Amino acid sequence: MASPLCSLLFFLATTASIAVTPTFSISNNFYNHKGIETGFRVTLKRVDSDKNLTTIEHVKRQMERGEQRARSITTTYFGVGGAPVHPAGGGAFVMELAIGTPPITYSLDMDTGSDLIWTQCSPCQECFNQPDQIFNPQRSYTYSRLSCYSKPCQSLRSFCSYGGCAYSYRYTDQSETHGYLGIDTFTFGSEQINNLVFGCGYINRGTFGYSELSGICGLGNSPISLVQQLAVKKFAYCLTAPVSSSSSTLLMGSHVNNLRIPITKVTPMTVNPKAPVFYYISCTGISVDGQLLNIAPAVFSLKKDGTGGMVVDSGTTFTQLPEDVFYYFADVLIEVMNLPYFSNEVFELCFQLPQYNIKLPEIVFHFENMDLEMSDSNIWANIGGAICLAMGPTKGLAFWGNWQQANWLIVYDVPNRAFGFTRANCAGF
Repeated sequence: MASPLCSLLFFLATTASIAVTPTFSISNNFYNHKGIETGFRVTLKRVDSDKNLTTIEHVKRQMERGEQRARSITTTYFGVGGAPVHPAGGGAFVMELAIGTPPITYSLDMDTGSDLIWTQCSPCQECFNQPDQIFNPQRSYTYSRLSCYSKPCQSLRSFCSYGGCAYSYRYTDQSETHGYLGIDTFTFGSEQINNLVFGCGYINRGTFGYSELSGICGLGNSPISLVQQLAVKKFAYCLTAPVSSSSSTLLMGSHVNNLRIPITKVTPMTVNPKAPVFYYISCTGISVDGQLLNIAPAVFSLKKDGTGGMVVDSGTTFTQLPEDVFYYFADVLIEVMNLPYFSNEVFELCFQLPQYNIKLPEIVFHFENMDLEMSDSNIWANIGGAICLAMGPTKGLAFWGNWQQANWLIVYDVPNRAFGFTRANCAGF
């Protein structure tokens, strides 16, 4: 079988004449301004939220996607060299947006750990099944391919093909997308934004179709991401409970400056030069019922070689703690709870609940200049008469997962390198 890159080059060569048609004009005008002066609000839904699954089925599928993603991120940035490889995971939150003029609606994975916005495009040499019609750039009056000399092309380590900027993305689960970078009009809710850079994928393989998505909307810390293409480089979200059918909310750009509720807690955001696309948070410890656990803060720290640290990630379901920390934390909970405990195929630690009501321990996660008092639903998963610790151990990078982020309004203030947190009812936000 020919390599994806060879297939792409052959495909681009055979379609090179398309590049001179009016709808495929080569554009080099992007990034001549300071960003797109706008913002918007859109709803998010969890992948599988419309499926008729039991609670344990929902949790198991979320866990499998999250663990695959966590492993792939660790492998991508701290175990694999050579060509760019990007984290996989199958998606956790779906956002709907429209591309082109006239606008066509697509369902993309909202991903804080990815940079590129991309969707499948026709004529498609190889595409996976998706819920939406495949985008045809020739039918959009506002589409243009980017030139090889545009800043987005150079920042993405892309390559030049027939005057256009071609990209090639490979993911750690062997999924791939290959195509051209272009610009077009995007519509988010009622807000229309012109000249957003995105990838038009003509060769797309792998697991993307299993989550019923049509591509990815990258919100990572990268010049090519949606965040960095807006003038106000901030975003915020309010995620509903993991097994809730209620929609979540994403706010982008200028909308973050006009929040309905005040941000009550702030902690620094750290950038890792070895993995700059991710948003790191400085965890310093854990308390159980007011007692600070004997954990050295250095266990969570970001090391000079780029290893260590904790990433706030929308696509990882359960918080992943360093292995020694997790098992120490679990031992403390076993002692405090004083209930029969067990593990199962999903969770490392579960407790069988008695027939009477009990008070669960108060758990606080400490971050630099910030303490998060966690609700019971942020810590435990209720599984048929038992509760299970909705966290896991890791030998690699630590993650603050979306289970623990539920019902917190979280602001990513990228220019000021800060996170903002405040407790919220995200189902009614």
